[in-house]
Amino acid sequence: MDVTLAFVNDPLGLPYPSIDSPDQIRHEYIDLRETPEKIDELPELKDLPAFKEAIRSLNAPTSLFRTLGCEKHFSDYGSQRQLGAYIDLAYAEWENNSDLFQFYILIGEFARSCRDVDLPSAQIRFELFKYEFHETGKQGWKATIKIGAFGPDDAAATATWTQALNLLVNFVSGIRQRD
Repeated sequence: MDVTLAFVNDPLGLPYPSIDSPDQIRHEYIDLRETPEKIDELPELKDLPAFKEAIRSLNAPTSLFRTLGCEKHFSDYGSQRQLGAYIDLAYAEWENNSDLFQFYILIGEFARSCRDVDLPSAQIRFELFKYEFHETGKQGWKATIKIGAFGPDDAAATATWTQALNLLVNFVSGIRQRD
Protein backbone atom coordinates (compact mmCIF):
# COMPACT_ATOMS: atom_id res chain seq x y z
CA MET A 1 0.00 0.00 0.00
CA ASP A 2 1.31 3.44 -0.92
CA VAL A 3 1.27 6.21 1.68
CA THR A 4 2.16 9.69 0.38
CA LEU A 5 2.23 13.30 1.62
CA ALA A 6 1.58 16.55 -0.27
CA PHE A 7 1.10 20.20 0.65
CA VAL A 8 -1.75 22.17 -0.88
CA ASN A 9 -1.68 25.95 -0.86
CA ASP A 10 -5.43 26.54 -0.89
CA PRO A 11 -6.55 28.10 2.40
CA LEU A 12 -10.01 27.05 3.52
CA GLY A 13 -12.31 28.04 6.37
CA LEU A 14 -14.56 26.36 8.87
CA PRO A 15 -17.46 26.20 9.32
CA TYR A 16 -18.41 26.23 5.68
CA PRO A 17 -21.86 26.65 4.13
CA SER A 18 -23.56 24.21 1.80
CA ILE A 19 -23.31 24.72 -1.95
CA ASP A 20 -25.78 23.36 -4.46
CA SER A 21 -24.89 24.35 -8.01
CA PRO A 22 -24.58 22.50 -11.32
CA ASP A 23 -20.79 22.39 -10.83
CA GLN A 24 -20.60 21.43 -7.16
CA ILE A 25 -22.60 20.03 -4.29
CA ARG A 26 -21.22 20.47 -0.80
CA HIS A 27 -23.11 19.89 2.40
CA GLU A 28 -22.57 22.27 5.29
CA TYR A 29 -20.17 21.43 8.09
CA ILE A 30 -21.63 19.47 11.00
CA ASP A 31 -19.58 19.27 14.18
CA LEU A 32 -19.93 15.58 15.00
CA ARG A 33 -18.04 15.93 18.28
CA GLU A 34 -20.68 18.36 19.54
CA THR A 35 -23.67 16.70 17.85
CA PRO A 36 -22.79 13.02 17.17
CA GLU A 37 -26.45 12.16 16.56
CA LYS A 38 -26.31 14.19 13.32
CA ILE A 39 -24.08 11.59 11.66
CA ASP A 40 -27.22 10.18 10.03
CA GLU A 41 -27.66 13.50 8.18
CA LEU A 42 -24.48 12.98 6.14
CA PRO A 43 -25.50 11.59 2.73
CA GLU A 44 -21.90 10.53 2.05
CA LEU A 45 -22.23 7.84 4.72
CA LYS A 46 -25.65 6.41 3.81
CA ASP A 47 -24.65 3.35 1.79
CA LEU A 48 -21.20 2.49 3.17
CA PRO A 49 -21.44 1.31 6.82
CA ALA A 50 -17.66 1.06 7.27
CA PHE A 51 -17.29 4.74 6.33
CA LYS A 52 -19.99 5.77 8.79
CA GLU A 53 -18.36 3.79 11.62
CA ALA A 54 -14.96 5.27 10.77
CA ILE A 55 -16.32 8.82 10.95
CA ARG A 56 -18.11 8.00 14.21
CA SER A 57 -14.90 6.58 15.70
CA LEU A 58 -12.74 9.53 14.60
CA ASN A 59 -15.18 11.94 16.31
CA ALA A 60 -15.62 9.90 19.50
CA PRO A 61 -15.22 11.77 22.80
CA THR A 62 -12.05 9.75 23.51
CA SER A 63 -10.47 10.62 20.15
CA LEU A 64 -7.79 13.29 19.88
CA PHE A 65 -9.25 14.18 16.49
CA ARG A 66 -12.35 15.47 14.71
CA THR A 67 -13.47 15.23 11.11
CA LEU A 68 -14.20 18.38 9.13
CA GLY A 69 -15.68 16.75 6.05
CA CYS A 70 -15.79 13.59 3.96
CA GLU A 71 -16.86 12.31 0.56
CA LYS A 72 -16.76 9.10 -1.48
CA HIS A 73 -17.24 8.05 -5.08
CA PHE A 74 -16.97 5.07 -7.40
CA SER A 75 -15.42 5.46 -10.83
CA ASP A 76 -14.07 3.45 -13.72
CA TYR A 77 -10.29 3.17 -13.92
CA GLY A 78 -9.42 1.30 -17.09
CA SER A 79 -10.89 -2.17 -16.69
CA GLN A 80 -11.12 -1.71 -12.91
CA ARG A 81 -13.53 -0.03 -10.54
CA GLN A 82 -12.19 2.45 -8.02
CA LEU A 83 -13.63 3.51 -4.70
CA GLY A 84 -12.15 6.83 -3.72
CA ALA A 85 -12.88 8.84 -0.60
CA TYR A 86 -11.46 11.55 1.57
CA ILE A 87 -11.66 12.46 5.22
CA ASP A 88 -10.69 15.93 6.44
CA LEU A 89 -9.03 15.37 9.81
CA ALA A 90 -7.94 17.87 12.45
CA TYR A 91 -7.08 17.71 16.12
CA ALA A 92 -10.13 18.00 18.35
CA GLU A 93 -8.58 20.86 20.33
CA TRP A 94 -8.33 23.73 17.86
CA GLU A 95 -5.03 25.04 19.27
CA ASN A 96 -3.28 21.74 18.45
CA ASN A 97 -3.85 22.33 14.74
CA SER A 98 -1.33 25.18 14.67
CA ASP A 99 1.57 22.74 15.16
CA LEU A 100 2.43 21.38 11.72
CA PHE A 101 5.05 19.10 13.31
CA GLN A 102 2.26 17.11 15.00
CA PHE A 103 0.87 16.28 11.55
CA TYR A 104 4.35 15.20 10.36
CA ILE A 105 4.60 12.86 13.33
CA LEU A 106 1.11 11.45 12.68
CA ILE A 107 1.81 10.79 9.00
CA GLY A 108 5.31 9.42 9.57
CA GLU A 109 4.17 7.01 12.27
CA PHE A 110 1.25 5.86 10.13
CA ALA A 111 3.54 5.25 7.13
CA ARG A 112 5.89 3.21 9.33
CA SER A 113 2.95 1.17 10.67
CA CYS A 114 2.01 0.28 7.07
CA ARG A 115 5.48 -0.78 5.99
CA ASP A 116 4.62 -4.48 5.88
CA VAL A 117 0.98 -4.16 4.84
CA ASP A 118 0.20 -6.10 1.67
CA LEU A 119 -2.57 -4.11 -0.04
CA PRO A 120 -1.17 -3.38 -3.52
CA SER A 121 -4.57 -2.20 -4.79
CA ALA A 122 -4.91 0.52 -2.12
CA GLN A 123 -3.31 3.89 -1.51
CA ILE A 124 -3.58 6.55 1.16
CA ARG A 125 -2.52 10.12 0.46
CA PHE A 126 -2.24 12.83 3.10
CA GLU A 127 -2.61 16.43 1.89
CA LEU A 128 -1.90 19.18 4.40
CA PHE A 129 -3.97 22.35 4.08
CA LYS A 130 -3.79 25.65 5.90
CA TYR A 131 -7.14 26.29 7.55
CA GLU A 132 -8.85 29.15 9.34
CA PHE A 133 -11.04 28.05 12.21
CA HIS A 134 -13.73 30.75 12.19
CA GLU A 135 -14.99 29.69 15.63
CA THR A 136 -11.71 30.77 17.21
CA GLY A 137 -10.34 33.15 14.58
CA LYS A 138 -7.13 31.09 14.57
CA GLN A 139 -5.33 29.51 11.67
CA GLY A 140 -4.05 25.98 11.68
CA TRP A 141 -3.62 22.85 9.62
CA LYS A 142 -5.80 19.95 8.62
CA ALA A 143 -5.02 16.72 6.82
CA THR A 144 -7.16 15.65 3.91
CA ILE A 145 -6.71 11.89 3.84
CA LYS A 146 -7.52 10.37 0.47
CA ILE A 147 -8.12 6.64 0.41
CA GLY A 148 -8.37 4.81 -2.89
CA ALA A 149 -8.73 1.16 -3.80
CA PHE A 150 -9.22 -0.79 -7.01
CA GLY A 151 -10.94 -4.03 -7.91
CA PRO A 152 -12.64 -5.78 -10.80
CA ASP A 153 -16.02 -4.63 -9.45
CA ASP A 154 -17.53 -2.40 -6.76
CA ALA A 155 -17.58 -5.19 -4.17
CA ALA A 156 -13.88 -5.99 -4.58
CA ALA A 157 -12.88 -2.30 -4.58
CA THR A 158 -15.00 -1.77 -1.44
CA ALA A 159 -13.42 -4.75 0.35
CA THR A 160 -9.87 -3.49 -0.30
CA TRP A 161 -10.85 0.10 0.50
CA THR A 162 -12.41 -1.00 3.79
CA GLN A 163 -9.16 -2.76 4.77
CA ALA A 164 -7.18 0.43 4.09
CA LEU A 165 -9.75 2.56 5.94
CA ASN A 166 -9.63 0.24 8.95
CA LEU A 167 -5.82 0.44 9.06
CA LEU A 168 -6.07 4.23 9.19
CA VAL A 169 -8.88 4.40 11.76
CA ASN A 170 -7.32 1.78 14.05
CA PHE A 171 -4.02 3.65 13.94
CA VAL A 172 -5.56 7.08 14.62
CA SER A 173 -7.87 5.69 17.31
CA GLY A 174 -4.86 4.23 19.09
CA ILE A 175 -3.12 7.60 19.45
CA ARG A 176 -3.21 9.02 22.94
CA GLN A 177 -2.22 12.41 24.28
CA ARG A 178 1.57 12.84 24.41
CA ASP A 179 3.09 13.86 27.73
